[in-house]
Amino acid sequence: MDKPIAVITGASTGIGRSLALKLSNQYLVYLISRNENNLNKTKELIKAQNNQCEIIVSDISRTKSIDYIYSKIENKEKIELLINNAGIGIFKNITDTSVEDWDRTLNTNLRGSFLMTKMLIDNFKSKKNGKIVFISSVAGLQPYKNSTAYVASKYGVRGFAASLREELREFNIKVITVFPGAVNT
Repeated sequence: MDKPIAVITGASTGIGRSLALKLSNQYLVYLISRNENNLNKTKELIKAQNNQCEIIVSDISRTKSIDYIYSKIENKEKIELLINNAGIGIFKNITDTSVEDWDRTLNTNLRGSFLMTKMLIDNFKSKKNGKIVFISSVAGLQPYKNSTAYVASKYGVRGFAASLREELREFNIKVITVFPGAVNT
């Protein structure tokens, strides 16, 4: 296959699935999520469009998963696009937000984006080309009550992407952040 490669996290539902379907016309898409059943549904939808994809079942919040993901991607030199879309939302007031809720949210939404970006950044820098898209949230621009962990993670994504954009400008790597409103996934 001569198509360039796009890597999409959180590709099993919602925005990630929609992006995978659309981008599969131009890219060989690698779909990453923890949910194998939903990844397979996305794969079937892509196949119905006469396009191809690969699925990788993995949890991007875990460091050991990143090595596994990287080992599953073939023709790494063809990777042109990373979409950091995976995320979770736990919406509770601060009293009811447990340390586990906090850690799970920040580890998926912020740490996962960092780990995935770090996994591919040397590839992009050596080519002096690539695009990294962060799917944040309006919660990364405007705080909401009863969502401290989610808002903190999305403000973190915003800051990470903004700093990364400055760092990678000289390498011709585009860093894009999108701030969608609520979606029904």
